[in-house]
Amino acid sequence: NEETTVAAKDLIGEVLRRSRDVCLTLARFPTTCALAYHADYRKNGGGCDLDMRQLAVYAALFAWRDRRSREDDESVGYVMPRALLLRIARGTPTTVGASYGCGCKRRSTCG
Repeated sequence: NEETTVAAKDLIGEVLRRSRDVCLTLARFPTTCALAYHADYRKNGGGCDLDMRQLAVYAALFAWRDRRSREDDESVGYVMPRALLLRIARGTPTTVGASYGCGCKRRSTCG
């Protein structure tokens, strides 16, 4: 019984050590170039229907999302999924408030 308790404590300690190590690792973000938004946009699988103005909105949102994800150490998909990025770009909002009509509901993320 005592050996089982000691072994269980060792396992819990090992889990805690591994958990700490995972939590201390930072995400490694790939470097991006000025045209990285275009490669991301083409991943839509046939949904490439934005005009030049909408594509400019997409590029600006893409750059913001990349910058924000690096600042917050989060994935770009968590900060703003590509589907939402596209929806906002298609709506071409001219103000932050107008972007909420395109589906962005989290002010802390979008503002």
